[in-house]
Amino acid sequence: MSEKNIENVSNFETLIEKNDIRYDDRWKPNFVSTYEMNLSQGLLKEMNQELRKNIAYSLQYLEYIELQLCELHLHNVIITMLYKTFIITGTSIIEGIFCYLLKSNNLWNQKEWELEEKINTNKFKLGNEMKKIELHIFKQIPKTNDEMNFDSMIKKVESKKLISIPHGAFPYIKMLRRLRNKVHLQIHESPNDTDWWSFKYSDYCWMKCILYIILTNKRFDLSKQQKSYYSFLKPTEDEIEVLKKDIKKSKEKIDDD
Repeated sequence: MSEKNIENVSNFETLIEKNDIRYDDRWKPNFVSTYEMNLSQGLLKEMNQELRKNIAYSLQYLEYIELQLCELHLHNVIITMLYKTFIITGTSIIEGIFCYLLKSNNLWNQKEWELEEKINTNKFKLGNEMKKIELHIFKQIPKTNDEMNFDSMIKKVESKKLISIPHGAFPYIKMLRRLRNKVHLQIHESPNDTDWWSFKYSDYCWMKCILYIILTNKRFDLSKQQKSYYSFLKPTEDEIEVLKKDIKKSKEKIDDD
């Protein structure tokens, strides 16, 4: 393929095998090392290498999903599933960053007692109902990190103001956290609770917006150049309008309630 033809194809077309475009001319995401450098600044400077790399891999994957959404005419179900994958991957990045921030600030929940034994009584009647007593015996152990679910992390990051995120963004982070649970295909809360009805364009826009706000946070001390690597996450004007409408819709629902 001539140099002129290479210039005239889209980014996604450079990846099509039959076009036979040499590696150096194909579309590529930002380097892992670029993201690792970004994730080594400010509050993130002590982040362990494994977490940095996993976040970098996930960001490269988000770049590729964004490329598909921007350049391909896809079936609506496939678009919805790309939204789902984008949201699940994006929330895992936020969870990783929040986990690091809590542990590095000694705010991770500590476990001091461990369940040693359960003792159950026989059934007995109390009033008109059958009851039983279960006694839990705990033993004291050296303090260790306890389990924290993502919801608990979000609440603590918000209450301790560990990162510069507008207070109004946290309800949407919690909403995205609930959508992340859709990774379990068997979980549904009501009839027709399927991926098709659960993942919307506005959810995808929120994921981009919140991830951009977090990754370009002023407490991470990024230069203008370093922030530019996250430009694929920065909402467009049309996406911002979608978010504004979603906020207005949420407020109207609260007023009606």
